[in-house]
Amino acid sequence: MQWRWWSANSCIPASDYKCFYTDLNSAGWDASTWGLSSGGCPGGGCDRCGCGEEFHNCADITVLASGSSPKQTTSAAGVTTSASRVTTSLSPVSPPVQATTTTTSSVVGKECVAQSVLTCINSKSIYWPSCDPAQAKNIPGPDGYEFGYYCTQAWTDALNQMLSDPAVDKCQDTEAVHKLLAQVAYETGFYSTVYQPKDGGAGLIHMIPGNWPGNAGDMDIVFPGDGKHYEGIAAAMGKNFFQDVDYGWKSVAAWFKFTNGVIPGCGLDLFDQDFATQTRCILSFVNDRQEAFDIVGSCLPSAPATTAATSTAAPSTQAASTTAAMPSSTTSTTVAMTSSTTSASGSSCHATSGSSGIFGITDEKCAAACDSLPKGQWPCGGPTASPCDCSAAAPPTSAAAATTTKAHPTTVAAATTATAATAVTTTGAAAPSTTAGTAMTCYPTPGINRGATVDNCMQCSTGYKWWPCNTQEQGVPICTCSTSLPQLRGTR
Repeated sequence: MQWRWWSANSCIPASDYKCFYTDLNSAGWDASTWGLSSGGCPGGGCDRCGCGEEFHNCADITVLASGSSPKQTTSAAGVTTSASRVTTSLSPVSPPVQATTTTTSSVVGKECVAQSVLTCINSKSIYWPSCDPAQAKNIPGPDGYEFGYYCTQAWTDALNQMLSDPAVDKCQDTEAVHKLLAQVAYETGFYSTVYQPKDGGAGLIHMIPGNWPGNAGDMDIVFPGDGKHYEGIAAAMGKNFFQDVDYGWKSVAAWFKFTNGVIPGCGLDLFDQDFATQTRCILSFVNDRQEAFDIVGSCLPSAPATTAATSTAAPSTQAASTTAAMPSSTTSTTVAMTSSTTSASGSSCHATSGSSGIFGITDEKCAAACDSLPKGQWPCGGPTASPCDCSAAAPPTSAAAATTTKAHPTTVAAATTATAATAVTTTGAAAPSTTAGTAMTCYPTPGINRGATVDNCMQCSTGYKWWPCNTQEQGVPICTCSTSLPQLRGTR
């Protein structure tokens, strides 16, 4: 048994301790008697508020049978126990060591996904670099990413351990594995990157830094038997936490189980949801990930017959040529980005004029996304910059949009400047066939938004140059823009 408790550093409290402090005062407690007091900051000055510190304390406890006192024993963690006392060593904790097994013996060595499946998926991309140093593939990849090898045998073992863990238990669920691998392939450039310096996001499910603490805390909930405090480790390691084989796939499980609740309308067990719902609860809206789904299906030994496009939540609008796995680098790819005058579902939600050039939005995508979101929730409403119009008199998109074609896909770095062109066809290595995202989304930077709303910040994705898009707080923009990451649209 392990007893844990957290306490605030009275000198440098976290920002949310002010609320706790106020509640204590209103209940009659006098926080000034607990230490040095400084106005509204419990116990200390606020010169570093926003960089709050906590003390994490723990003690290992052994419950002994009655009778004579047993011999003293020392656990691997340096905790000495006896019948009458518990003594905790003050020696520093050693750095985490890469693990190849979990604490559950039944999942050790169990293969749910072979490494060859992951390298097969990566090899189908003629745009993203290799994910294992043993691959013959020699593609440098686009600028703006920090590349690494995330389909090695060690990473495959970690994936299998996560899938086999009783908290997840999806090792034998081929449909769940198919969807999971496709989502992560899309999010990571086919297992080649888990960090983008451009937006500071990290993870196999690409997360903005504001979601890191919550995700790591959810790992503590999903995997309590590991005996680790993931939230504390993540706080110490930063982005490196999500690039570590010990934590990467467990972070995905935590997002699928709990962390997706930061997106309005989510808070679901994504392992059991359809592909479109997973996408919405990762990116905050539905975009087309059919190609990744199909490539994964072509590499799995027994992929299910269903496809991502069959989901009623996100019907695919791509031409048939984009859904097939590409057998060679000479395949030509032409993608028709069409917008019909009425949505296929009969929904009153339509793509606004010009939104396809910025977001890749169609009437069908608006109908699919907005039917599952609360009224007025972006991208289906709001005072500004909504790519979908759900008003009763929503005008149809222009006829010219129906003949617009566009090279697919654009790179993430170039997504904000891509423009539609008529009958654009690309061939060979010059035509990237897989992407980690195609839509630009802007949102209030967690903790420093200074009153900026989601709708305010979404103007930035259209090239708007005034407040809040041109405003920074201590060198950090109050609106963050990105092309492929889970957006922090709610609070935990």
